[in-house]
Amino acid sequence: MQQVRAIRIVHIVALLLAVWSGTAAAVQPAGSRSGTASGDEAVLAAREALAKGDRARLSVAAAAIGEHPLKSYGEFWSLQLRLRSERGAESAALDEAIVDFLERHPRTYVADRIRLEWLLSL
Repeated sequence: MQQVRAIRIVHIVALLLAVWSGTAAAVQPAGSRSGTASGDEAVLAAREALAKGDRARLSVAAAAIGEHPLKSYGEFWSLQLRLRSERGAESAALDEAIVDFLERHPRTYVADRIRLEWLLSL
């Protein structure tokens, strides 16, 4: 129970950082602001899709995040949903996707989390 609470706290902090970075973007010129604002909205949409378990909306929102600082969270949430639903028949493709994610995001919180969830699902 405490582990779930800690995970939620980390996710809330990440989302608050995303909102804060959007506030910081408000003082930037309009040309550089639009990418951050749409990235923030995409991160929030991806988080909402994860909460509802909607893989289709999550994949669209994760793709829309772009080069946002929290881009890895969209990928992480997509892999989380896949781990929950695809264990079994398509495990080789899922394992390959997780290994690819771990290689692209070494020594990060999201890499540690997906590694833990992956190991627990074996």
